[in-house]
Amino acid sequence: MKAHKDAKPFDLPLREDALVILQADHDHLRKLFAEFQRHVGRDEEDTSAKETIVREACDLLEIHTQLEEEIFYPAIRKALGEEELMHEAKIEHDTADELMDDLRKLSPDDEIFDAKFIVLSEIATMHMKKEEKEIFPLARSAKMDMFALGRKISLRREVLVIGKRIGETLDEMNHNIHPVDEASAADAAGLLPDILVPPPGFR
Repeated sequence: MKAHKDAKPFDLPLREDALVILQADHDHLRKLFAEFQRHVGRDEEDTSAKETIVREACDLLEIHTQLEEEIFYPAIRKALGEEELMHEAKIEHDTADELMDDLRKLSPDDEIFDAKFIVLSEIATMHMKKEEKEIFPLARSAKMDMFALGRKISLRREVLVIGKRIGETLDEMNHNIHPVDEASAADAAGLLPDILVPPPGFR
C-alpha cells in the first residue's frame, strides 16, 4: 500500500500501514536534507531558510525516532526476537539526538552550523537506508498487523506533536515577555504594604 500523494508526515490517516507511515517520514526527511544543501554556501538571505529547514527536520526526526523506540522496535522484538539490529538502530538514534541537541544551541550563523546538520543528515540517511533494506522487510515477513501498529503510531504521534506545539508556544511566550526593570520592580514592591493593609471597617 502506498502513502497518499499529498500526505504530510504529521497528518496521515489512522488506517495507514505502519511501514507506510514510517516510510513517509523518511521521504520527507530526504527532501528536507536536499533542500538544505541547496542553501549551503549562498548569501545571508538563505540563513533564515536553513534555520527553518533544520527546525522542521529535527522536530520530525525527534518524533519519528521516539515512535520507533516506543512502538515499532518493541513490536519487532516481540514478533521476531531480533535484538542486534535494534541495538544498532538505538545507537544511531542516540548519535542523531546528540547532534540535534547541539544544533538547537547553535545560531545558523555559527561556522559549524552547516557542518553539524550535514553530518546529521548523513547519519540519518544511512540509518533510514538500513531500516528500509533490513528492518522493514523483516517486519513485513513477520506478518504483523501493520494497520493496528499504524494506528498506535498515528495516535501517539498526535500526542507528541501537540506536546511539541504547546512547548514551542510557551517558549515563544516566554521569549516575548519583557523583564521588569528595577524602577518598576521597586514601585511594585512599594505598593505591597498598601495592598496588604485591610480597608477601614474590615474585620
